[in-house]
Amino acid sequence: ALSTDEFVRHRIVGFATLGGHRVVKLRLEGSAAAAVLQLRWGNCDGQWQVLEAEVVRTAQVPVA
Repeated sequence: ALSTDEFVRHRIVGFATLGGHRVVKLRLEGSAAAAVLQLRWGNCDGQWQVLEAEVVRTAQVPVA
């Protein structure tokens, strides 16, 4: 399971426009783990909001 206190950095690693939706891939990075989330955004009643979120990859960061 992903925990919010594990991640200290984030960055956008992908973006696409699919019809009226936007798909954003977001990489979350921490000292021990990393994860990539795919977020599908849509405009509902004039406001953009996340319609679907999926964890597409997780990885343990090797300890040096």
